[in-house]
Amino acid sequence: MVRKLPDDPVKRRLQFLKRIYQHLEHFRALMESGEMDLPGIVTTPEGEEVYLADLLVGLDDLPPRQRQAFELICLRGYTETAATKIMLPHSKWSTPVQQYADTALARMVAAYDLKQAGPWAILQQSEDKAKRPRKRRRKTVAKEDKVPDPDDDHEEVVSRYLKAARDELLDERLAIDQKIAHIDELIKNELAQAS
Repeated sequence: MVRKLPDDPVKRRLQFLKRIYQHLEHFRALMESGEMDLPGIVTTPEGEEVYLADLLVGLDDLPPRQRQAFELICLRGYTETAATKIMLPHSKWSTPVQQYADTALARMVAAYDLKQAGPWAILQQSEDKAKRPRKRRRKTVAKEDKVPDPDDDHEEVVSRYLKAARDELLDERLAIDQKIAHIDELIKNELAQAS
C-alpha cells in the first residue's frame, strides 16, 4: 500500500526528497547504464529539478545518531522498526529513531538547498575556521593541585581538580554550542532568503 503524500508543500517536498534518497542507488544505476533522460537530474511532479550529485552534501555534518538513522532509513531503505532494532535494540518504540531520521532529512534538505543557492562555501569557511586548532588555553587547574602537598587532604585535592576539569569541559561545551547556534542561524537566514 502506497502512502499518500502530505498536502503541506514543505512536508510534501521533504517526502519527495526522502523517496529520492531511498532510491539513490537505483538512480545511480540508471545513470551508469545511460537510461536517464537528464543524467544526474530527477524532476519531481512539482517540476523541481533535483541534482543527485549534491544530495549528500550535508551528510558529514550530521550528528552520529541522526546520520545513522538517515543512512539506515533514507539511504538503505530500512523500515523504522528495523532501524530501531539496530540502533536501539532494547527499545520498545521506534519514535526516537524516526525523530533522528526526520531531523536528519530536514538538515540534509537544508544543506542541499544551501548548496543549490550557492552560499555553501561561506558556511564551509565558517566550519573550517571552527575546526582550526586553537591556541592552547591555560588550564584552570591550580599548580598546587598538580603536585599535592602531603599535608593536604587527598579528597579535597581530588575534588578541586575534578571541579576545575568539569569547569573546563563546560567552557568547551559552551563554545561548541555557540558554534552550532551560529551555523543554525546561517542556515535559517539562507533558507529565509531563498524563500
